[in-house]
Amino acid sequence: MKAAGTVRFKSRARWAGRIAAMALVGLSATAAQAAETIGVINIADVFDGYQMTTDLERLFQLSEQKIKEQSQTRLTELDTLRQELEAFAPGTPDFDERYRTLVRLEMEYQVWLGFEQRMLRDEHMRRLVQIYEDTQSAVRGVAESRGIDLVLTYDRLSADAPDSVSMRQQILLQKVIYANDRIDLTQPVLEQLNLAYQERGGIDSLNFGAADSRRQGSISDADDAVKVAAGPDDDHETS
Repeated sequence: MKAAGTVRFKSRARWAGRIAAMALVGLSATAAQAAETIGVINIADVFDGYQMTTDLERLFQLSEQKIKEQSQTRLTELDTLRQELEAFAPGTPDFDERYRTLVRLEMEYQVWLGFEQRMLRDEHMRRLVQIYEDTQSAVRGVAESRGIDLVLTYDRLSADAPDSVSMRQQILLQKVIYANDRIDLTQPVLEQLNLAYQERGGIDSLNFGAADSRRQGSISDADDAVKVAAGPDDDHETS
């Protein structure tokens, strides 16, 4: 009886071991399957590698340079008017006429500069959202083609952190601690983004010049409004 009991105990132990092993295999398979439905992406690399981002940055730089040149031209004209004004005695008709012209042009300059800068900021914001939406669409396409349900973002620690406080902040903001290269979708997403961008026509599809034309039309209306507010130049002579 004792020997039989021992056999039965050992037999049960073997079965329990087999069941435990099967359970572990099942858990491992489930974990592996779950891991395959997750992907990661470096959003900073995608933004930097997207050709549309590069093209837009160049166009914005050109627009900023154009505004800067036009601003300098207007400021030079205003300085010339101020110097000419010094040749006339205050209170005389010639002084008053030129003074009104100077004030009007100064107001027009402030309106023009503020308008151009505001429109450029708004355009930059709109384009940034467009880049993100393009990225979302490309991520969705790549993920669905690979049966991935969730895509997380990750980034790298910056080696040029000014101090340990900044480095600690970077570490605490890390969203993914480890990801196998097998689930990194950064390059496939970039390829999809740039292919779609080129198919749309690349830089020509951005219609950046159209935005400049709209701004020019609007700023003319704004200048007209300033002129009305300032009144006609010959008010002094007709009064």
